[in-house]
Amino acid sequence: TLSDLAFVAPGPENVREYFSDLGFQSLLKRMDAGTTREQPKASRKGEAERTLVCDENTAESQLQAPGTVKIAPAWKPLLKSYAASGIRVAGKLFDISVAAWMLGFAPKNSDAHAYATHFLGRASEERDEQYELFRVLSERMKDEGVVKLFETVEMPLVPILAEMENRGIVVNREALETINGEIKRECEKLTEQIYQNAGKPFNINSPRDVGTILFQVLKLKPKRMKRTPLGQQRTDREVLGSLRDAHPVIPLILQYREEFKIQSGFIEPLIAAQGKDGRIHTTFLQTGTATGRLASEQPNLQNIPQESRWAVPIRNAFETGTPWSLVSLDYSQLELRLLAHESGDERLASAFKRGDDIHRLTAAAIFRVDASAVTPAMRRTGKTLNFGIVYGMGARAFSETAGVSREEAERFIDAYFKAFPKVKAWQENVKEYVALHGFVANRNGRKRWFPQGAARGVIERAAMNMPIQSLGADIIKQAMIGAREKSRRAFALEAPIHLLLSIHDELLFEVRDDILETAIPMLQESMEHAEQLSVPLIADVKVGKRWGTMHPYHHSS
Repeated sequence: TLSDLAFVAPGPENVREYFSDLGFQSLLKRMDAGTTREQPKASRKGEAERTLVCDENTAESQLQAPGTVKIAPAWKPLLKSYAASGIRVAGKLFDISVAAWMLGFAPKNSDAHAYATHFLGRASEERDEQYELFRVLSERMKDEGVVKLFETVEMPLVPILAEMENRGIVVNREALETINGEIKRECEKLTEQIYQNAGKPFNINSPRDVGTILFQVLKLKPKRMKRTPLGQQRTDREVLGSLRDAHPVIPLILQYREEFKIQSGFIEPLIAAQGKDGRIHTTFLQTGTATGRLASEQPNLQNIPQESRWAVPIRNAFETGTPWSLVSLDYSQLELRLLAHESGDERLASAFKRGDDIHRLTAAAIFRVDASAVTPAMRRTGKTLNFGIVYGMGARAFSETAGVSREEAERFIDAYFKAFPKVKAWQENVKEYVALHGFVANRNGRKRWFPQGAARGVIERAAMNMPIQSLGADIIKQAMIGAREKSRRAFALEAPIHLLLSIHDELLFEVRDDILETAIPMLQESMEHAEQLSVPLIADVKVGKRWGTMHPYHHSS
């Protein structure tokens, strides 16, 4: 009967006894932390005296109370709301969503009860849940060794992100609408040319229609036929790229797609996102990635085009005016410097200490020539390989990216590891570690867990990159925190310095013109001393009124 098939969960005492027999001490601790048994009244009262669950209605006097841990499911929206009312929050904050993310749980769509269900095994009255989650998550973070990272990096970052979102960045709507008009005319021109070459009109934005024209009407034959899960022939960039010389319509379709992507994916969302104050207020996602890197949405300001011919015009739409300037500080080759530090490779580290051109050095090693004989094309190949190594790129991917044969790609990779042997040894150690433990951690204790059953190659590539990318994320966050602390000490609480954007390895500030000479060295020091490494951290500084045409900064002295 159906009742015979009903699942009956084992009682907690049975599970506790079973785990005890197997010696699963960490699971026993988890059970004890998440127990549903009633806590003694005195214990809850004592906890309530030093912790406070906060929401929109919490009194300002309570928010200002020192020595109290203030708990909330998500602090950033609360801080933005308080700031709008002129309310400041003092003391230690505890963000349940951030703590859960530090432990590998970050559901895309969740309410406060999702965390209780996951960590406590049940949902109950909301405030009781949050007190209990504070206790359980605190213990779990101790077990995982991430308390310091949580308290010194992630939680101090929350109010900074709230301030950045409230501040926003000025965008010139007229400039964006001009670009939009130019792209629209370009797409219309390309559409006519595509129809002429294809012999008939069709929906260029439909992969199915493009496939019909290319493979059935024009009878083109790609080197390797790729299909979607539904059996449709793929017409992605890789496939069209392999057919670029097969028919004049192919480069036109590729160009149209690029233009249309810029218009629909960047220009129109930017125009729509501009607020009444003339600024765009993006949302920064602190818990959106497994590596700790910040993300941005509504709109995404971290993927503004860099290589497109529209890159500079789009960035120039982001501007400021007197008495302010934009100041950009961008880490130079951060991930490669971290690879040198983590791997301990002396040759790689020495190159950064001397200030050598690392891409030229790599090109010289793989082409087996003197550095003085490296051509620009060789250097580009060396640069592609340098960053490919960081991401665990194999010979096939490198051959496609660099435009070399598979045999050449294998030879270049072999030559690279001969030149920098400790990089290879470090990567092999990471692969062994993740295979044994199912996770990998960076030097600060930040962890990324990998699901069982995932493809080994995928796990290994992500695992090799994680200690590098996540350490880079920690460093940029530490630089953000350091810059805020230094500016407030130097210029009081209402500092004439505003951090606007964090874009991967770059920070973009709005600085009042009259303090540029004082502020820029201070901000640069925050960047370059955010973490002590065996190789120097270098931050390139640019200044200007528009993001796209900033100029390198030179101190007047």
